[in-house]
Amino acid sequence: MYINIGQHIFLVFFAVFYGAMLIRLGGLHAFPWGFLYEKPQPAFRLLWRLVISIGCFYVLPAFIFGLAFSALSGYPDGPLIDQRVPLVVLSALSAFAPYRLYLMLMIMLRNTPLSFYSREGFDDIITQRHIRPSPSGHTLAFLLFASLLVLDFWIGGAIG
Repeated sequence: MYINIGQHIFLVFFAVFYGAMLIRLGGLHAFPWGFLYEKPQPAFRLLWRLVISIGCFYVLPAFIFGLAFSALSGYPDGPLIDQRVPLVVLSALSAFAPYRLYLMLMIMLRNTPLSFYSREGFDDIITQRHIRPSPSGHTLAFLLFASLLVLDFWIGGAIG
């Protein structure tokens, strides 16, 4: 299978941005593998957080990558230096969409039975990580990062 230059560029930058996004998960305790069997009462909350984390940080990035990578299959061959290269790099920022989705869900569900964290745990995370406790900013950031995928379809010739 032949991978064109646009796909190569996207692959490298998406991998770097995905790694940077995963580093930001440190204080969120998104994957509570070791805590699932310690206390029987919060087991549902821990399991729920684990399921959402797997969806947001493993499944969704793979879907985003596959979608963008296939859209870039139509990347035109030609000189390396053209106006499309910065757009491919910009579209690779879509790797941050799952992180913003997780924060948005974390904040929107905080006062419901589907909350990812206890009230004290949520307050600690918000304070320590300086996360704004309003979902609107995270929603806008998620939409912005997710909308960058449109660039790949435009570059690949699927639209416009």
